[in-house]
Amino acid sequence: MGLQKLGIISIVFCLHANLVQAGSFTTPTRVKAVVCLGLVAAIGAGVASIRPEYKDYRLPHGTTRVAETFGDAVVPDLPSSFFVKENILTVGDSLRIVDDGHLYGTVREKVFSFTKSFSLEDPNEQVIANAKQEFFAWGVKIDVTDVNGKKIGAIQEEIFKSIFKPYTTYKILDANDNIIAESQKTEWLETEFNLTSSSGEDLAHLHRGAWSWPKDNWAIEIYQKDKLDPRVLLMIAAYKTSVDNDRRKAEEDERKAEAEDETKKNDYD
Repeated sequence: MGLQKLGIISIVFCLHANLVQAGSFTTPTRVKAVVCLGLVAAIGAGVASIRPEYKDYRLPHGTTRVAETFGDAVVPDLPSSFFVKENILTVGDSLRIVDDGHLYGTVREKVFSFTKSFSLEDPNEQVIANAKQEFFAWGVKIDVTDVNGKKIGAIQEEIFKSIFKPYTTYKILDANDNIIAESQKTEWLETEFNLTSSSGEDLAHLHRGAWSWPKDNWAIEIYQKDKLDPRVLLMIAAYKTSVDNDRRKAEEDERKAEAEDETKKNDYD
């Protein structure tokens, strides 16, 4: 159960114990009050244990581990394998790029945008790249630009339907829309992307487990660091997490609406 739901339950419990039964501080009321305080304390401890984690990952300004040169641009100096973990208690989706106690950056979804848009920040919260989904495109295409607005690459998602089931391919393109890498999404509980070049060379692998808690947790391996711009690669995980969160929310809203309709129908009968 999420912290927000637990918090709402604890507040309702408190109101019931202290308002509904106000003036009769009986033994059951005392028990409810103790349980209420215990829930609030547990929630506070949980939040306290989560929030400092972000600060602990930060690296000092000017450290040489923050960036390396990719062409003529500054990009995250990522290890060959690392994790992209979704943050909790945030407005909009955001994912931190971490490994071995170090923060290499954060991908944040831009809340006020007509299409899916993201920014990539370094450990000091300085934007180093932006990504935005094209409004008119065949399938889904997300252009990635540097801080000056210069296009550095793109991600293209294409969904095809066969007589058996739909399947999705992801392509990483360079600044001129040439294909650098391609992968079919494998998704059966777990999610896998194995990006390969046109010659069949493995370039990178993204994996999301079936039971990520409390949020998405991607394990990423880069086999050819000089052939894939990480600013573009990271947007695959960010985009996939965002669209899946939207889908889950839509499904939950639909279930709630159906339940409300059923309740109204029963009341009418």
